[in-house]
Amino acid sequence: MWRRPRGVWWRSSPRLAGAAAPPEGPSAAGRSLTELRQHLTAVRAQLLSLVERLPQDANLDAKHDHPFFGPLNWKEWLAFQRVHDGDHIEQIEAIEGSPSYSRA
Repeated sequence: MWRRPRGVWWRSSPRLAGAAAPPEGPSAAGRSLTELRQHLTAVRAQLLSLVERLPQDANLDAKHDHPFFGPLNWKEWLAFQRVHDGDHIEQIEAIEGSPSYSRA
C-alpha cells in the first residue's frame, strides 16, 4: 500500500515553516498511474508552497540526515525527492509495460 513518505523531510520541514504535518496520502490500491502522478504533482506543489512560506530569517543552510546520502539542506531534499518520485514512476511504467503484467 502506497503512503506519503514519512522520512526526515516530512518530519522536519513542517516545523521549519510552522505548518502542520501533511495528511496521509491515498492508498495506491486501485489507482491508475495517472492518478498517482497527479498526487505526486500535488504533493510537490505543497512542498514548494511550504518552502515559499518559510520566514525570511529561516536557517536555509540547516541540514537534516538522509539515511543513505547523509545531511541534506532543503534544496538537496527537494532535488532528491524529484528524482526519487521519477524513479518510482519509471518502475511502475516498466511493470505495466511487461508482457506478464496482469491488469486484473
